[in-house]
Amino acid sequence: GIWSLAHEGVREIRHAGPILPSYAAAGEPPAHGSIYFSLGGAVSVGTDLPVLLEKVRGREERFVVHRGEHLSEQSTLSALDGRSDVTSFDYRSDGASLMAGASVSVIHGGHGTIYDVIGAGRPALVTPNNAEQKGNGRLLETLGMALMLEPSSSAGDLNAALDRLRFDPAFTQAARRAQQRIKDTDGLKNLALMIESGVM
Repeated sequence: GIWSLAHEGVREIRHAGPILPSYAAAGEPPAHGSIYFSLGGAVSVGTDLPVLLEKVRGREERFVVHRGEHLSEQSTLSALDGRSDVTSFDYRSDGASLMAGASVSVIHGGHGTIYDVIGAGRPALVTPNNAEQKGNGRLLETLGMALMLEPSSSAGDLNAALDRLRFDPAFTQAARRAQQRIKDTDGLKNLALMIESGVM
């Protein structure tokens, strides 16, 4: 899985690699940029996401917000002070494609979302809420494609991190490298070979 991307030298654990659907190739985001927000589906999103959006709502980029089922569209727009350049939805299955069309993604760092952002080939700002998400965020930082901040971070720190992720090409280059490694790993084939050889 993702752990092996940063720890390939550890051979005591057998890694077949990720078994994932095909991801859309990352196209270029709009000239003015866009930010994709997805903090998952937990109840806490209903309180965490509005606070985060309020802190960054003055940015120039277009916002695409996966608000989940615990936050209404009205509350989302209220947190953004009535901005008109916002796409908001409760659920969509094409998160990786939406990430691929964004300049930066802001994510909580859950396992599925981590794979989506790697598959999208875009930088990410990780704002974790638990130990698993923090560990995943550190892995993305190790790959050079992300920065991680506490959800309670100041508006200044959050906006500075988003600026770095958007305008420093090193983050996008690292994200593209990670994306290619995912594409080059045939996890399903590797798993079948392991089973056939009796390794499992």
